[in-house]
Order: sequence, then C-alpha cells, then structure tokens
Amino acid sequence: MKVMTKSLCMPSFVFVLLVLGLVCLDAPPAYAQAADLVSRDSTAYDLPADVAFIKAMDDILIPAEAAGKIMSMPVREGDMVAEGADLAQLSDTEAKLNAVVAHYEHKAAEKEAENNIKVRAAAAAETVKDAELRRAEDANKGVKGAVPAMELERIKLEAVHAKLQTEQSEFQFDVATITKAVQEGKLKLANHEFLKRQIKSPFAGMVVRYEKHIGEWANIGEPIMRLMRLDRLYVTRQIDAAEMAQHTMLNRAVEIVVTIGDRKETLRSTISYVEPEIQTDQRYGVRAEIENRLIGESWLIYPGMQAEMKILGP
Repeated sequence: MKVMTKSLCMPSFVFVLLVLGLVCLDAPPAYAQAADLVSRDSTAYDLPADVAFIKAMDDILIPAEAAGKIMSMPVREGDMVAEGADLAQLSDTEAKLNAVVAHYEHKAAEKEAENNIKVRAAAAAETVKDAELRRAEDANKGVKGAVPAMELERIKLEAVHAKLQTEQSEFQFDVATITKAVQEGKLKLANHEFLKRQIKSPFAGMVVRYEKHIGEWANIGEPIMRLMRLDRLYVTRQIDAAEMAQHTMLNRAVEIVVTIGDRKETLRSTISYVEPEIQTDQRYGVRAEIENRLIGESWLIYPGMQAEMKILGP
C-alpha cells in the first residue's frame, strides 16, 4: 500500500518541476534584471545627501626659480593678492650686471651687422682692379708687348685678390648678422635670469603661509610661500558604484549644503569630473565646482568646511 502511494505522488512532483522550469525559461536572468535596475535607477532618482569635502582649486607652494638671498617679501600671511603681484625678491645684483653687459654686447653686434663699409670698399677695389686689367689687355691688343707679360700677370693676380676680398667681406657681413642674433638670444637669457629673481603670483589668491623669510637663502625649487585660490572651490564626495553608474554622472545637477558657523548655505552646481577608477570599496569620487564670494574682506566658504552633496535627478 505504501509503494502505491509513492508511485501516485511522483507524476505530480514531476509536473510541478516542469512548470517551474518553464517559468524560469521565460524570466530574464537575475544579472540582466540587476543591470536593468542600475541603468534605470542611475538616472531616475535623486541620490540622498552624503558627506562632502570642500577643497581649493589651486593650492601650491611657490618655488624659487633661482638661487639667492631673499631681499624682500612685500606681502603678509593672509593677504589677498592679484595675479602677477610681487610676492618676493631674491638678490639680483649679479643677474642685473649680466643683463647690462648682454645689452651692450647686443648693441655692438647690431652696429657691426649694420656696417657694410668693408663690403662696399672691397667692391670698389675690385672694380678698380678689373678696370686696370682691361686697360692693360686693351693696350696689348693695340700694341703687342705694350704691357710686359710680368706686369700683366701681376695685374691679373691683383684683380683676383680684389674679387676674393669682396667675397670675404660679404662673408664677414653675414657672420655679423648671425652674431647679432646670438647676442640677442644672450640678452633675452640674461633678462630672463634677472626676472626669475622677481617672484610673482601665478593666480589671484591668499598668501597662506611663509616657507622662507627675509634674509634666508633659497635654493632653486625650494618653496618660498604657500598660495591658495579661494574665489572658486570644488566639492567632492564618494558614490556607491552599485547605486549610480559612472557614465550617468557627468554634468548631473547637485545640491551642496555648507555648514557655516550656526547656519547653512545651499548652493547649486553640476558634476564636472568623475573619477575613472572604482576603488576597492566599490565607490568612486565625483567633483563639482562652486563660486565663492567675499563678505566684507573675508571669503564666505573655506576649504575644509563641513558640507553635504545631494545628486539630483535629470
């Protein structure tokens, strides 16, 4: 009796398995569903606010481009400086003298390049010798032996010499032109060496900290001071790659809330940069730029302030 019960149950069990198999065949694979979900969700909803970090667009150490003693620093820590403003002055006595010498050497080379007197004098001497040779040859045509052979040979040699003198003077004139160009390059180099000792601001920003002081020696490449740009900042946050795909993030609108003392400042921007690499925690970074503004003599937002960034839908 028990055996018969088992045999009757077997067809029902097989039928259930067949039905489940057909359902599974009609349904898309799980990974395809997940990919479709990510694709839809990446552009269909907002991503809640998360911790963000405010950073300076430009934050650099200003280096010494030449070795020398620091003679002056007309700016103080905390000063706002314009692009091209004087930041420091290195000793430049030797560089200035080299520039002066190069200036006068260039002037002399210019004069030499403009002087074609030797060329004209050689050309004139050649003309005289050619004329003398023609007269001697014409005289011998009229009266054979009127000019002795030795004398005629001397005149011919002097005419050849005069022609070579002309060519030599033209060559020297060309060399003088080249020498002028060389001296012009030396002058530019001397002026460049002189100007390297005038340290100027590469952008508008704040002098954050001295790295050297007046009277100290600075070697080439050593930092003189730290300069930070504050008129434009950027905000970064991390995104879970499983929530939003990288290819959907560029130019997405964001809402940034910055905590400033006891109040909050809300800003709008767009994502301008998406990190191309997903980190080991399966997250990647995005960046949005924000315009800062002055409140009196101070900036409203500073790097390092607490912030949150919300990714908005399209």
